[in-house]
Order: sequence, then C-alpha cells, then structure tokens
Amino acid sequence: MLDYRGARRPRRFGIQDSTSTSVLPFSMNPTEDIEIESKLVVISDRTEEILEGIAATGELAGLTLVPMTEQSIRDIYFDTRSHALRAADLALRLRRVNWTSVLGLKGKSRRVAGAIERLEVERPWSADGLAEIAGLLRRYGAPVAEGATPPAVHEPEPALESLGLLPIQERLTQRARRQIVDRERAVVGELAIDRSVFVFEGSRVRHFEIEIEAAGRERFGGMAALSAALLAAWPGELRPWEHSKVATGRAIEHLMATRPPALLMGSSGGFNEAAYEAMDRWLRAP
Repeated sequence: MLDYRGARRPRRFGIQDSTSTSVLPFSMNPTEDIEIESKLVVISDRTEEILEGIAATGELAGLTLVPMTEQSIRDIYFDTRSHALRAADLALRLRRVNWTSVLGLKGKSRRVAGAIERLEVERPWSADGLAEIAGLLRRYGAPVAEGATPPAVHEPEPALESLGLLPIQERLTQRARRQIVDRERAVVGELAIDRSVFVFEGSRVRHFEIEIEAAGRERFGGMAALSAALLAAWPGELRPWEHSKVATGRAIEHLMATRPPALLMGSSGGFNEAAYEAMDRWLRAP
C-alpha cells in the first residue's frame, strides 16, 4: 500500500491490498509489452485548478517533471457482437493521436504493490499491425474472423468491421504529458494529465485522470513515491482509481442509464464522489 506521509488517507473505492490473479497470462514474448501504471482520478469542485497545479509542478518526490508535446486523442473501442473480447478480459482500441493512428490490445488489469499491471501491445496502423493484433486476439480466445481481406486497410474502422469487430465506445482526450526524470537524469516514466470526454448517444460525460506509467518494473518505486506525493498535495481531491478507461466508460454508461444525471454530476462537469463510488461497486460486482 502506498505511504500517504501523514496526509488524510483518501477513500480507495474498495481497493484491496492483495494482488489479484489475472486470467490472461502475461507473455514473455518480446513483441508484447507489460504496462505498469498508477492512476488517480480527480474528484473536486476545482478540477481545473488542480490539473493546472499538477501541470505547473516541476519537481516532486525527488523527481523532475519535464513538459512534453501535448496530444489530442480520439479512442474507439471494438468488440464482437457477442462481446467476446470483454468476456476474455481484452480491450481492442483504435487510437488517433494528433494525426497518427495506432491499434492497441490490452489485457486484464491486476494490482501489483499499489500499481496496475497489464498486457499492452500497440502497433502503428498498417496491414501488418492489424494482422498481428488479430492473431493475438485469436490466441487469447477471441473469435476474430480469419483470412478476411479488409476492403481498405487505410480506412481503419471498415477494416476492423470486416473482421467482425464493431465500435462499442468512443472517447476524446486532451493529454498534457510530463517526462519523469530521476536525480541521475534517467527517464523513469511518464505522467499524463488527461481531460477526457466519453461520447454517448445524446450525452457527453467528462472524466479527469492522472496516469503515472513506469518505464519497467524496476522503476516502479519512484512512480509509487510520485503518486503518494500527489495524493498528499491534494488530499481528498485526488483518489486512487484502478479501473481502465474502457471499464470506466462502461460504468458511466450504466449509471447514466439507471440514475438521474442530476444526482451524478459535480460542479466541474464530471461525476461527483457518490457517482465514482457507485461505479467502483458496479465494476467490482461479480
């Protein structure tokens, strides 16, 4: 568990200290990567002030935060009509970053010493990248059409639909990034300040999140210290959040369909604390 250094310990939305076991094995294949990150969600009436404060921070927990190029991101997630990827704890994402398209596959998250670890494979959009990701989907049990020839691989959405994959979620994100550098000037990770909008039919919901990604398992100690320092700096307004954005999007959609929106929204335009607690319970339900 992270050391909050005397700060008021935030509610953790049911996060347990024990490490869960992932159904999806983490491959040692060098073409597949493991993502290790810590995530904090912003729940406050002064969201922009907090985000700007984090962005303006140059040094924290003995680490230097170096500004990087900002990104405009559009994410579309795909699944089969029978939701086979979700059943296999997989998420397939088509991401457009500025003007570049990337295809990504993520596996089920598992907690490791306060961080989130999961399989993540990303490839620039191409015929070869699509074939590789489709092969991994089949390997992990998702029934993706085999031998299909996409009508036009330069058009990602029709190409994915030709494999029996349909869009299930859309999200827009403005991402401010910081390279994390230690005292030896080694790059140990990356911090992302995300202002996201989940797009649903007839509505949009904002979500504010801080992601701290370690550059390998051996770098996680510094990431944990940085996460703890952020929690201590903004107690009660930053909260640990272990759910992926695609899972968060599903929970948002569920709450919007089952509860009056007026009971869910905070003054910043995102969900309030009660809504996040309800989402966490729903996502953890068997």
